[in-house]
Amino acid sequence: MSRIYLFFEETAKPGMPEIPARRARLAEIAHPEERARYCASSRALFRAAAFFGLDSANFFYEAGGRPVLPGAWVSLSHGGNLAVCAISRGKVG
Repeated sequence: MSRIYLFFEETAKPGMPEIPARRARLAEIAHPEERARYCASSRALFRAAAFFGLDSANFFYEAGGRPVLPGAWVSLSHGGNLAVCAISRGKVG
């Protein structure tokens, strides 16, 4: 069984990492609270990728919407004022 690592970010914290696929999607989000949640999940993803030594620039979404970071399995979620990225070498969801 693979270990699962969790990376949390607060939505009130500013900033958006340079992840091209995430930047493109951010431009489509009009609601400020949704944008804040999206940025927080992006920061968590960026930290998770760095932890595993992966290039976050390779991040993309499958046609069904599943986030893909080659070299690891990821799951992104957010609620309230927190966002989380779960990452593992095995399936995570």
